[in-house]
Amino acid sequence: MSDTITQLKLTGPALKFLCSLYISGGRNVALRQSAEQTSLHFEGNLSCNASLAVDGGIQCLLLDGSTSHTFDTDSNPSWSLTLDTPKVINRFVIYNRADCCRYRLKHFELTTFDTNNNMLWTYLDPINEDTAIYTFSRIQNNAVSKIRITPTNREAYDIRIIISLCEVFIYGECAKGFWGLDCTQKCPEECLYSCQQDTGKCLSLLSQSDTPQCGSGLGLTPH
Repeated sequence: MSDTITQLKLTGPALKFLCSLYISGGRNVALRQSAEQTSLHFEGNLSCNASLAVDGGIQCLLLDGSTSHTFDTDSNPSWSLTLDTPKVINRFVIYNRADCCRYRLKHFELTTFDTNNNMLWTYLDPINEDTAIYTFSRIQNNAVSKIRITPTNREAYDIRIIISLCEVFIYGECAKGFWGLDCTQKCPEECLYSCQQDTGKCLSLLSQSDTPQCGSGLGLTPH
């Protein structure tokens, strides 16, 4: 699935009364994670290393030092990112280089891997036009440990295959069983796989505490 969600429908007898609904799009789990690329391009004294694509900057100009770039003669270039802990990913936003050669990223291939380096799924960019910002969703339950982006496009006027990335944003949450900003805290034993991402509290107990006072003071009665 690679569609943006625009509508959510809840059904079932337990939904006769709904107090509050929380929806999270995740946080950028790619920021300052371990990035690598198959080769390195130098622009004068400037090193266009892989980490420039996860430094948070979106100036997207090569000479500003905000864009990664593989070497011109790399015959099989790729850029990869390893997360410090596995994450459940739901959305990708990729900023292309702004000052030149946007066509190089056209029809890129993005592959995800688990902790054992087994491939989970692959996304192939379907857009035929040069694009400044790529955004796509992928709703999966499997936790991702590593992603790899590989260029596939070759133009008649530029037969080199180069990958150059301004910034890669990956939005997601902790894998099941973990919580916290760094996703290293384990959920309590009474809810090993269903605790709240930011507090670690059991979701099954939240109905008994910490919920909004829906209807409080309004004189509402169930019917």
